[in-house]
Amino acid sequence: MYNDSFRAHYGNAPIAISSTENFTPTRPHIHNQVEMLYIVKGSSEIQISNNTFQAKAGDLFFVNPLEVHAVTVNTAAPYCHRCICFERSLIADKKLSDDLQKGYVAIPYCFTAEEEITGRLSALFEEMYEAVTRNSAALLFEVTALVSSMFSLFINHHLLIDHSAENKQSAFCAEVTNYISRHYSEEITSHEIAQSLFYTQSHFCRKFKRIFGVSFSEYLTMYRLLAGKEKLIAENKSVGAIAAECGFRSANYFTACFKKTFKITPLRYRKINTVLK
Repeated sequence: MYNDSFRAHYGNAPIAISSTENFTPTRPHIHNQVEMLYIVKGSSEIQISNNTFQAKAGDLFFVNPLEVHAVTVNTAAPYCHRCICFERSLIADKKLSDDLQKGYVAIPYCFTAEEEITGRLSALFEEMYEAVTRNSAALLFEVTALVSSMFSLFINHHLLIDHSAENKQSAFCAEVTNYISRHYSEEITSHEIAQSLFYTQSHFCRKFKRIFGVSFSEYLTMYRLLAGKEKLIAENKSVGAIAAECGFRSANYFTACFKKTFKITPLRYRKINTVLK
């Protein structure tokens, strides 16, 4: 599942915020943006790829682009978290932005309330949240500066994770995502991608599920729906043409998957979001 509902709340910069009191658990989903999640009160379980965290008040989480994630509240006790999603265009270093998208570099997932660095990052989070709330004419400049300050902390404290080729798990992720980005429009199967990357199908499927947290077919559908959503807004093509370009075997199947996942038809989605754009 691809989630871009926050885009409807973009103001004077490509960044959106949300806050929740009565929280409904989210299904596993992906998106192209960087997500920040700050736990205000209560506790929850946060899944990011194959990692599960028990989150408590004061903890701060980051989700890198295209990582599968979901949130479930642990108890019936009062719970609240604040969320910020921003486009990579706000990252001044374009190479770093591209490397985040490709999975070559990653922001650590969890900063606990007890860590000194969390206090500094949380302060930047609050400044960013307040700036988006004001949505002044200078918002783009304000949030770009705050994102730069945040990444300065990451770099100066050597926090960014370098997914170099020496790291076998990271290399696997980079190989898989690069393959999907090149071939998602084709009728690829787990057998074909496993063969291309020199794995047996069974070993590839087990490794993929362990690292990504979902099966290969589930992730591929998420990725194709992501591409489909973007094409519906960016390109003036028929639903059938977009379905074919995104690897769906027919327009009807694409529409069925789209409607089942997002509770809206592709044409209706295009109409609403073209107006918003």
